[in-house]
Amino acid sequence: MRGPRNPDKPAPARMRDWQDRMKLSEIAQKINCQMVADSDIDILGVAGIDDAASGDLTFVSNRKYVSRIKSTNASAIILAFDLPPVSIPSLRTDDPYMAFAKVVELFYIPPRPEPGIHPTAVIAEDAQLGFRCKHRGFFRNRQGLCPGFQCRGSPRRGSL
Repeated sequence: MRGPRNPDKPAPARMRDWQDRMKLSEIAQKINCQMVADSDIDILGVAGIDDAASGDLTFVSNRKYVSRIKSTNASAIILAFDLPPVSIPSLRTDDPYMAFAKVVELFYIPPRPEPGIHPTAVIAEDAQLGFRCKHRGFFRNRQGLCPGFQCRGSPRRGSL
């Protein structure tokens, strides 16, 4: 059983803020797992077994962590076929680690940079920049060069 969270230590980043909920049955179908549950539940995100909260899906791939299943706050768990039955809904698979990695991909949405030109960028007066172009610091654009639609400038010094 884990103790109270240290108030000076920030909580881990949660993927639940990045995407809407998914049904456990939908996740099972997408990652090719067998669902073992009395009812279909909403999954809001993913987290490690010790950091999981209600609405999270977690996993155990190593037998030494099986004892932590009883104390997790996760709503569901990914387990190997050969592990004993558990009291929370589960997804069963041959490779829980790989299945969890696939679920992380389902919930992850990469950050999108805000359009604009960084104040330290040096761009030729006659340059034509693409729509939604984002250039970061120390970017130089050669005279007349058109980077194109939705381009991204490199954060390194130099020219395109």
